[in-house]
Amino acid sequence: MGRAQATLTAYRNALSHYFAFCGQNRIEPEKARFEDLAAYISPQLPGMPFPVASATLQLRLSAIRLWYDFLMYQDLCLVNPLPRSGTPGMLSSGRGLVPRVVKLPRLPDDAQWQAFLFHAASSSLRDRLMLALTYYGALRRSEIVSLRVDDLDFAHRLIRIRAETTKSRRERIVCYSPAVAPVLAAHLLQMKREGISGGALFRSESDRNQGAPLSFWTWSKTVRNWALVSGLPDISTHTFRHLRLTHLARAGWKLHELATYAGHRDPGTTQIYIHLSGRDLAARMAGAIETADIRMANLIFSQEN
Repeated sequence: MGRAQATLTAYRNALSHYFAFCGQNRIEPEKARFEDLAAYISPQLPGMPFPVASATLQLRLSAIRLWYDFLMYQDLCLVNPLPRSGTPGMLSSGRGLVPRVVKLPRLPDDAQWQAFLFHAASSSLRDRLMLALTYYGALRRSEIVSLRVDDLDFAHRLIRIRAETTKSRRERIVCYSPAVAPVLAAHLLQMKREGISGGALFRSESDRNQGAPLSFWTWSKTVRNWALVSGLPDISTHTFRHLRLTHLARAGWKLHELATYAGHRDPGTTQIYIHLSGRDLAARMAGAIETADIRMANLIFSQEN
């Protein structure tokens, strides 16, 4: 199906969770019925004993549904016990089994972002460079750690994100600020002094695997430490991507431009950054009913004025 490795890992963990439930309840997964799936889903819903995030539950259901599709393809089961929305006789309303809750990402405000950068500024050259390139290029965790020296176009300050490292399996080009150029040059000079002239751009500095390509777990731990020290635990490696795309939306980038830069297949995914930016809301509000809004505010807040 062309899924990224991280997606496969998530699906594998989801199936393991479901199989553990089946084992505890003496259910043969291949023979499970709709009622068995309902018993699996119910405890995970909001307000129940073991609630999980909406996205987590949706991912688990997707993995289970795909597994039963595979069993049907192999003639190992006749009916998928986890129907899709709109399945005749089951969900005529067209809605899914569990409502999908979509929330906007939580982003730091300007003061919080400055505080975060202040704490990150004392880190190693490698880590600071990774932070800068991740933000400027709106890169995912897997994309930043997979960068190679030959992915960089130094003359035009461009970065080639290879298709095999992306979630959508589509290659794209992003850029970085001129302010990063001398820092990048210093990083490459440091690599050269260590006898490294090509290959992975970011490498481990630990004694255990000195010089090996950096793992995304190491990058995640670095960002997690920054987040905790700065008192902003919601910040993750993906926050930099969200923040950059939101800043570009506020700067006036169009939807298709954002989608291309982010590497989104579906522009609908990119729409979230238009919402986050609030780019058009204030202007439209001011142009449409600003006078009426001011009149209302003056009436109800007259005692405070």
